[in-house]
Amino acid sequence: ALPILLAAALGKYPMGDRLTLFFAPCLILLTIAGAASGLAKLPWRTAAWRPILCGLLLVPGLVRDVHVLIRPAGFGQYREAFAWVEALRGANEVLWISHPQIYEVYYGPSPFVRHPFVPLSTLTAEARGRHVWVVTALRPENRTEAYGATDALRSSGWMESKRWHFQSIDVIVFEPPFTTTPGPLRE
Repeated sequence: ALPILLAAALGKYPMGDRLTLFFAPCLILLTIAGAASGLAKLPWRTAAWRPILCGLLLVPGLVRDVHVLIRPAGFGQYREAFAWVEALRGANEVLWISHPQIYEVYYGPSPFVRHPFVPLSTLTAEARGRHVWVVTALRPENRTEAYGATDALRSSGWMESKRWHFQSIDVIVFEPPFTTTPGPLRE
């Protein structure tokens, strides 16, 4: 694991600069090893409590994720949504994606693709009167848009003009604020 972490830190691993992807599981394993070491030092009479204490560590995660066991959310149709967007989007129109890494797997990096950590002011400055396409994951419990991009655009005067539904994903086109005639959208 150490060579992989080192390669990820240097940006040489194929997944680029996603160091957290590799660091988090190692941290979890170290925590579990530490807990096991601490539990091993308990007197032999309390050995029956060891599995119970280990089980208690799992309770918060189980409570949080039990709904997935009952009704799986399914996989989002990212490939289909991105293909739809690429077929309809103009060459210079901005694309805001809740999970840009998935887009890069299919289409590679693009100068007109933005993600949730790009400030709204930067997004609107880059759009400059062009459409903003939003590909966003939906929350499974109420099918609302995740990550707040649509709310931020609406509060800044952008108007939703088109919407397409895919499994667990919506594609939304926003018209720029203060325009009287929207630019052409191919159907």
